[in-house]
Amino acid sequence: MQYPNIKHLYKYCAYNENSLFILKNRKIWLSNPAEFNDPFDCRYKFKDEVDRIEFEGYGNRYNPEKMTELKSITANGKNEGIYNTIYTKLLNDVEEDLKNTGVFCLSHHNDNILMWSYYSDKHKGFCIEFERSPDNNLGKYAYPVKYVPFKYKKVTAFSSKAFEMKFLTKAYDWKYEGEWRLIEEAGQNKTIDLPGSITAIIFGLRMPDDQRETIKEILSGLSHIKYYKAEELPDQYKIRIIEE
Repeated sequence: MQYPNIKHLYKYCAYNENSLFILKNRKIWLSNPAEFNDPFDCRYKFKDEVDRIEFEGYGNRYNPEKMTELKSITANGKNEGIYNTIYTKLLNDVEEDLKNTGVFCLSHHNDNILMWSYYSDKHKGFCIEFERSPDNNLGKYAYPVKYVPFKYKKVTAFSSKAFEMKFLTKAYDWKYEGEWRLIEEAGQNKTIDLPGSITAIIFGLRMPDDQRETIKEILSGLSHIKYYKAEELPDQYKIRIIEE
């Protein structure tokens, strides 16, 4: 498992039907990247030109029969138009696959005051702690986001870096989020089983007592779950997470 030191990932939540759905049904929602609040997120623009060797390497990985046929047809430079036609179709298929991908966003921070403000309803919400291990999907398939300043390096849609640049690269301004992403092809706007066990709930600074009790009641059958709360640190713009 990559990054073995990251044993938990966190989902910041407002108190609403969508977040309670996770707790009640033990399922998560995979979002469509087109709905993200950052207009640059997952809007990566690939290079227009394509390296033929790179394209054929992609085809050999994902459609070897078609590439064998293509190489035979275009041997000695003949029928290059057929090559271009197949390339265009494959490029469109790649873009469609990317459009239909679902994403679940988490963080490796549980005490970031901006995250609590933006994603947990001004500290009135809560945070779900998920276990990350070599045996669950967060350990196998969740990846950290990389943050780059200003201009990013462009690659082709068939590059081995295409997935990373499309889904795991954001502007440096977002670095404070410490974001991780679970990504599933053909998974946008649908629910899937929890990718890791819920191990704890952290209540925000301003979360009402009755809502805390509702969450505890929903999870009352799970004795292993721990409860924490955010607390202001004196004379600092910080919070700490302490046991309830």
